[in-house]
Amino acid sequence: MKEGAISEFICGRSNGFTSKREPYFDDIWVKENFDAADSPSDAKPKFSAFLDKNRLLLTTIEAIYEFNRENCSAQSIHIVDCGVYMGMFTIAAGLACEKAGIDGRIDAYEANPFLIDSIAANISQYGLVAQLHNFGVGRAAGILEFVHPKGRMIGGTLHDINSKKSTEFTSTSCSVVPLSAIIPDEKPISLIKLDIEGSEIDAFSSIAASQEQINNVFIVEFSPWQGLREIVAGLTYSEWLVNNFIIFDIASWAHGNLRCRVATGLDLDRVLEGKKRSFNTDLLLIPRGLAPLAQSLSDQFPIAN
Repeated sequence: MKEGAISEFICGRSNGFTSKREPYFDDIWVKENFDAADSPSDAKPKFSAFLDKNRLLLTTIEAIYEFNRENCSAQSIHIVDCGVYMGMFTIAAGLACEKAGIDGRIDAYEANPFLIDSIAANISQYGLVAQLHNFGVGRAAGILEFVHPKGRMIGGTLHDINSKKSTEFTSTSCSVVPLSAIIPDEKPISLIKLDIEGSEIDAFSSIAASQEQINNVFIVEFSPWQGLREIVAGLTYSEWLVNNFIIFDIASWAHGNLRCRVATGLDLDRVLEGKKRSFNTDLLLIPRGLAPLAQSLSDQFPIAN
C-alpha cells in the first residue's frame, strides 16, 4: 500500500469475538467456533482444532512457503485478505502460519468503515500481527460509494449500488485501491483472498495484463452471475480464469474440507447453471505458470470426481 492510513495491531487478547452493535451470528462456522469460547484462553485452541479438521488453508500456505523457499530463497509468506468482514480469514491464516512455524505477513483490506474497530478487536484476541487497511479493493484508486443496509454494521457493497439504493439502504464514501497496487509483481508468490461482494472482476481487471501479478495464488468467491461478464474486451471472466489458472473448486475455504475438484470452463458454466438455486462457491486459483505448485497441492488434496 503506497498511501493512506494504516493501523497495525500488536495486542493482547480480549474476551469474545466482537461485532459492533450486533452479534456476529451470520455464519454457522463462527457460531460453532467462537460463541462457545468463554475466555480468551479458549479461543485459540478452538481455532487450532478447526485447522486440524480442515487443513485446506494450512496445506496451501505450507505449499506456497515451500515453493518460495525452494525457488527464490524466501523465508516468509505474504498474505492479503481483501474483504475482511469480521476477520475470519485473517485470523485463520495467521494461526495457520503460527501452527506451521512460518513467518507470515498479513495485509487486510476492508471497505466497511463501521467494522474496523470490531475487526481489530477480533484480531487482537489471538495475539496476531496484521496490518488493517480501511480501503475497498477494485479497478482503480479513487473514492466510491459504499452502500449497506440501514441499521446494520455487517454487509454492504461497492458493486451495482444503484440497484441497492432504497429506503432500506444507506451509503458512505469509501477509499478504493486497485488490486495491482497491493500485490507484488515479482517473486515470492503471495496468497490473496478475494471476497469483495461482486467487485472481484473489477479487482482482477487491474492485473489482467500483468502476468507477473497473475502469478500469485488466489482464493476467490465465484458468484453465479459473474462468469459471463467481460473482464477484458472479448473475454469473459470464466474464460479469463480458465486461460490463466488451474482451478480447484473448493466449495468454501472455511466450511469445506480438503476434498475438492479441478474445475474446467465447462464446470464453471455448470456452476453458473447450478447456482441459480444455490450459493456462491470458492475457487482456489493456481497460475498455469506455477504448475509444479498446483501438482504439489493436488498430491495432498483428495480430488473428488
